[in-house]
Amino acid sequence: MPCKKKDCAGMKMTLSLKNRQNYLIVTQNAQSSSREYYEKGKYSWDDKSGIVTLVARKDSSIRKFSIKNEARLIMLEEATRR
Repeated sequence: MPCKKKDCAGMKMTLSLKNRQNYLIVTQNAQSSSREYYEKGKYSWDDKSGIVTLVARKDSSIRKFSIKNEARLIMLEEATRR
């Protein structure tokens, strides 16, 4: 995933969809020695469009992604607050 900082080579993001509509995202700068950041929350899935909506537990921010296959995740919009 791209990032906004000039010195950033990109972001690595892993999304895990868990039981009871819980999710975990692990985010890390593309540099191998970068720190990992974790986010947990609830998700909803639109089977028709293949879009997953994530609501973060910490600050209720909302993100939407299109899931093309197990290896491809496309962020549809910036995070917004509820």
